[in-house]
Amino acid sequence: MSQKAKDKIIDYTVRLGRRIGIVGLYNIQFILDGEEDVYVIEVNPRSSRTVPFLSKATGVPMADIATRVILGHSLREQGITEVYGRER
Repeated sequence: MSQKAKDKIIDYTVRLGRRIGIVGLYNIQFILDGEEDVYVIEVNPRSSRTVPFLSKATGVPMADIATRVILGHSLREQGITEVYGRER
């Protein structure tokens, strides 16, 4: 996947979450066509079963962070300033 497609996915993710007003974890499913055009096929205001796998792979305790957000502690208050971390 190209960096351009990744950047578009990040942009869509941020804009959808803000526009919908989701607080906490949410799940968005995307597809890319052969030209790497990005399409949103589903948005769910809940976490998915991939969260534990992503947390383990990235070392980021996503469920803990989301719980603190739901309780009123912003990402900034938790020291989180990036929406998308670097790939490992």
